[in-house]
Amino acid sequence: MSKIDKIIKRIFDYRGELERIEKVDDIHTVSREEFTFLLGGMPSFRKVPGINGHMGFDFYYCDEENNKQLVKEHLKNLFGVEDKKSLVEACYNFFPEGNQYEQFMTFWKNAPKFDISALEPQGLKAFEECKYRAGYFYPFLQEKGFYAYDISERIVLCQTAVTGGIISEEEFFEITDEWVRLAQVFYNSYAEFAISYLCGAVYFELRSVEDNVKEFVNISIKIFDMLLKNNGAWQVNSWYTPKEREWVDLVGHNLGCFVTRKAMENGFVGYMYHDEPSENNPDSGWRFMYGDEDDEYLSDVNNTTILALNTVCNLQPDILAFIYAEEGREFEMDITGWVEILE
Repeated sequence: MSKIDKIIKRIFDYRGELERIEKVDDIHTVSREEFTFLLGGMPSFRKVPGINGHMGFDFYYCDEENNKQLVKEHLKNLFGVEDKKSLVEACYNFFPEGNQYEQFMTFWKNAPKFDISALEPQGLKAFEECKYRAGYFYPFLQEKGFYAYDISERIVLCQTAVTGGIISEEEFFEITDEWVRLAQVFYNSYAEFAISYLCGAVYFELRSVEDNVKEFVNISIKIFDMLLKNNGAWQVNSWYTPKEREWVDLVGHNLGCFVTRKAMENGFVGYMYHDEPSENNPDSGWRFMYGDEDDEYLSDVNNTTILALNTVCNLQPDILAFIYAEEGREFEMDITGWVEILE
């Protein structure tokens, strides 16, 4: 068994361990603000110059001005962060693993987001190598991808920026709002979030220091155990569920789609096809159904409604990887997931 195979097996086994963790009786229902800090779980343990120990799941303020200056120098030297604008840029430039995995999924599903032949030879080689590495994790991540890694790292970077006096508490919640929404769409527990983070971090590490990845995984698992076991912060606090559903922009446009009422009522899409978009309308061309609607049902216009494609992807994220499929293609759900219907 190769090194990477052993690492993947360790992560797979750890996922099984997390599924067997017993829930505590007295669990704290968190606010959205508390949840934001808790999402920064793993990287919040990382040592930062000027911050003595773990910064905690809240705002941390240095006791001495000298320590605050050390934090600012750390952010500038490591991430080029000097103000709010450069902070936001760093969040997306340094932690794009989730977006990369999202692109890879469209290729794995044979619905590529872009024409790979348009890449220069060097860029094509890099893309293929990254896609290959990410593919190790696809069997047990599916559409959940590496988003957790980006979310955690970005939140803690912003938390550190508050400590350094670069942004205010209000700006912190303004910047992190989108990532909290993203976590709600793709994950249902801290255990799911932990595995996604771990896979994203390993994917990142594999690009440069493969020999040290085994040790990195072992250290990471110890920290996740601190969070998820023995009354750790992730074990005693609830996963946040808002009173009203929160939405996040997943598709980058406002095009609509047709959805049958039966699919909406059951909260499940089991059949979809990409039709030619309606003229003179902001239509994506996508049509979504529960899967067993007959011709009589579909002929009644009252049984179909129009939603934003982004809304459907928020409700059923496994659709996201297929939205670039060519017109004329159709898919149905079976016990293995989405499969294409071929004539």
